[in-house]
Amino acid sequence: RTHQIRVHFATLGRPLVSDQLYGRQSLSRHTAWCRRLFLHCSRVSLRDIDGAACSARAPLPDDLCSALGTLSRVDEDQVQLSS
Repeated sequence: RTHQIRVHFATLGRPLVSDQLYGRQSLSRHTAWCRRLFLHCSRVSLRDIDGAACSARAPLPDDLCSALGTLSRVDEDQVQLSS
């Protein structure tokens, strides 16, 4: 189920940034500031076959940090959500 997260968010009306498959038609607006799918797993935890906990963390990649740096704040009264 490689697309499950993407499908769920799109179904909720909140597709992932730069999602060419499940995103909105305004994709070119997104790819101008984020050239790839904005999806990142920062932490994963699981148990090995003996039941011992194992976890790994990964910082946000540089390209996604740069993409966030290009954004500006929008006040709530300026937001128009489409349904």
